[in-house]
Amino acid sequence: MTIEQRTVIPLSDIDAIEFECTHCHAIYSIPLAEIKEDVRLACINCPQQFANPQHTDSSKMTDAQVLASLILRLRDAQQRPYKATIRLAISDSKKSSGAAASRDSGDGT
Repeated sequence: MTIEQRTVIPLSDIDAIEFECTHCHAIYSIPLAEIKEDVRLACINCPQQFANPQHTDSSKMTDAQVLASLILRLRDAQQRPYKATIRLAISDSKKSSGAAASRDSGDGT
């Protein structure tokens, strides 16, 4: 018998988006309810940009547009009456000790 442990976060449990600057390591969070289309994608402590506003790869959107769209769509998804419980799964390599997430043994309970 194999026991699997997963970490999942229901969409409704996501209250904010946290940013940590890779340059100065300043950390700040923005509550989803306060995020507008012009969300700040730069460090509050240094001039580091979190997403390149010029760069595009295979899509027609810039990195900044893709990140802003993800945040806005997440907030929109939380408001919809889906006929299923939707959760985001977190892989073991990405787990954070401070994350508020539910534990699931994989057996449906």
